[in-house]
Amino acid sequence: LLNLASNKTAAAAIAATYGATEALAGLVLTGKTKETKEDAAHVLSLMVSHSKDVALAVINTEQALHALRSAARSTNCTGETRLWCVSALHAISRCSRARLTILRAKVLDDVFLPLLSADDLGEWAEAIQALATMAIANLTGWDDTCVLSEFKPHVFGLVHIMATAITQRDHGGIRFRNAHVLQALWSLVPNDEFKAELVGAKLLELSIDMVALAHTEGKRGINLQMLLEIIYHLCFAISGANRFRELGGISMLEAHSKGPDPVIRKLARGAMWQLGTRETLPDPEADATPHLYLSFAEDDRARATVVAAALTKEGYALVLSGERRRDGKKQTHLVGMARGMQTASAVVVCISTHFSASALCRTEAEYAEEIEAHVVPLLLDDCAPAKHLSKIASTLDCIDASDPGSLDLAIMELANELGDRGKGPSGAPPSTPTHGEPPASEASTPSATKGGMSPDTPAIFAASGASPLPTVAMS
Repeated sequence: LLNLASNKTAAAAIAATYGATEALAGLVLTGKTKETKEDAAHVLSLMVSHSKDVALAVINTEQALHALRSAARSTNCTGETRLWCVSALHAISRCSRARLTILRAKVLDDVFLPLLSADDLGEWAEAIQALATMAIANLTGWDDTCVLSEFKPHVFGLVHIMATAITQRDHGGIRFRNAHVLQALWSLVPNDEFKAELVGAKLLELSIDMVALAHTEGKRGINLQMLLEIIYHLCFAISGANRFRELGGISMLEAHSKGPDPVIRKLARGAMWQLGTRETLPDPEADATPHLYLSFAEDDRARATVVAAALTKEGYALVLSGERRRDGKKQTHLVGMARGMQTASAVVVCISTHFSASALCRTEAEYAEEIEAHVVPLLLDDCAPAKHLSKIASTLDCIDASDPGSLDLAIMELANELGDRGKGPSGAPPSTPTHGEPPASEASTPSATKGGMSPDTPAIFAASGASPLPTVAMS
């Protein structure tokens, strides 16, 4: 089984075999020898590392979740058994659809946190604590209440681990995959709690080197997107912006802002905007038609489309976040944002976990504050607005639209707050909302565009409850 689990197809076959996962879980806990327990845990770790479908199958098996959780925190298990169990849980944490199951099982509080302060992990201590840190980052790194704020040395140590992963060196006895460490850091950089220290740990220097390496090797994929978004987020910190200028990174952004990948272009231009290099905007008087600007994260497009349709029915004209075409001409997403906000009667900000973790959404929120727009915050899920949104939205100010079944009531409250802002002189409903063409996904991984929906899609979608963080391919 250990040999078979090293093969992706065979690992999927093991997971699909009736009783196999349960049998492995039983061996982790009750194997007659320590080698049996270690090998069984290793098999589960290899299986879940291959694909998100296998990870979901394992984590949804009650015996497997119990075995991994129990052995990872048990001092009666060998260090290697605990290592492979933590490795399996870390791999599962990278799958967005499995994260809620992990959190409900209290793996974060009962397993990962105690491991970060444990002193009985033996020779595998460094590797186990690094995996636990990465798993916590994947689960809650972007959240203002992330518990890693109490374990900052472990967080900053991830920069060193990523450097060792690039050079294919071991850390703590195992070799980490670059993409796995990169995802954990990408999950952490939206959180202002860690920005300054990550800049001090030379994450910007390492990111610039990795961008150059990816560009040279022609690898303009997921890793490059995550790297550019890491740079983008760090530039929101004064220390990050200053250091990036000192490193001469703007020329690198300029090159990528003209590249073939729309997501890369979008992130590069966003970072340049944050650094003060802004595009020339047309005369705002040309866009004087009364309208609302609807700001939302790309992952929330389905819910935002429903809100847009309801507001249109109430007689409001709309310009949507990410609109790329205006007056028959294409424009960048930032020009569209500036034009839409500058002349908007009000800006409706659709706040969610996705919105709080997005660098592009943060740029929109800060620009609304900069031009002193009239902002009306709307909550799309049950998360509180991030601290960096406090100047435009507090929890008390937000209109709750998190329950799809009560959306009509939320729209009534929103319309009452807006009044006639965004309506024409007569208040008559426009024939259609002013939707632009759907933008390229702003996220950094394949899961970012949930269905590639157009703003004109008529279907009504319920909240998915998905994590804002993507699932990186587990090859």
